[in-house]
Amino acid sequence: MWDPSILYVLKRKESNWKLLHYQYYTSGKIDSGESFDNPIIDSIIMKSVVPREITWGMYVEDLDLDSLWSMVTESEIDGKKFGVLDGSRSLLELREGKNYKYLYYTQPNAFIDKDDNHKRFVKFRRRIIDPIIYNGMRNP
Repeated sequence: MWDPSILYVLKRKESNWKLLHYQYYTSGKIDSGESFDNPIIDSIIMKSVVPREITWGMYVEDLDLDSLWSMVTESEIDGKKFGVLDGSRSLLELREGKNYKYLYYTQPNAFIDKDDNHKRFVKFRRRIIDPIIYNGMRNP
């Protein structure tokens, strides 16, 4: 529903880090009448990005990646509802060796006062984005 959709991919090979920033645009099939029926990828922009004012070591340390493994995805949070009529969902996938975790949060900024996992996700997203965004780079 949002164009462009933004994807960050952070990878490590041995001691070298790489961060890729993707922006991809979708369009519906011409005969569908609705832009989100049968979406197709229309175009993709990818940039390899680096932290602007800090080293990779400082950047990765600030991300506190190990702490993400203790977060709980929205559907597993007991006793709380995170319904909205309109908005977006943020997704986070983690993989280290054979360990894998998938997390999602609906409108995480809207629920930072209601749930610690949403709050932690918003802070993590800022730590990923703020050090790499530069003038001219789009990011919601």
